[in-house]
Amino acid sequence: MNREPVDTLIKATGLSRRAFAKQYGVGEQVLLRLSQGRFTKVPESVAYAIYEAYEDDPKTLEETIADYTSEQTLQAAYREWRERQQPVGSLPDKIPAIPGKSPAQRLAVAVGSMSKLAAVLHVHDFVVRRYVNGQTYELPHSMRESMIALGWEQGANKLDEHQKRWLDGE
Repeated sequence: MNREPVDTLIKATGLSRRAFAKQYGVGEQVLLRLSQGRFTKVPESVAYAIYEAYEDDPKTLEETIADYTSEQTLQAAYREWRERQQPVGSLPDKIPAIPGKSPAQRLAVAVGSMSKLAAVLHVHDFVVRRYVNGQTYELPHSMRESMIALGWEQGANKLDEHQKRWLDGE
């Protein structure tokens, strides 16, 4: 299935993301980022809301989850969907030289923004933001794994090396 499982389940309730978020007290932006594959797992508040929405119709919930995985859990369905996703963009072959900007900042500029970089890598925005802003010294594992999956292993290694040098003031 191409659609993210939580999104599929929300749509089956007849509600929009916005209406579902409002009715069940979950963040609309959380649902959006979840549908983009930016979380590694479904937040507990969202999972609880989904199970609550299907309390009277567990068969539909089970059948929908079974379309994604044999494990019969929402977390497994999301994880397997996320693993099958194609990247929404690509990483550049070359990172432009921009005076005063770190290598990670230049990568974000080359992709379009930190948010777009997070979307390309299917990682949460704050992971990218902390690395790009120099708050995380090492290239985060989730970013590295996504870069490798995109065929950018050498680029990931060089980025990490150059970012560390930049942060160390070399």
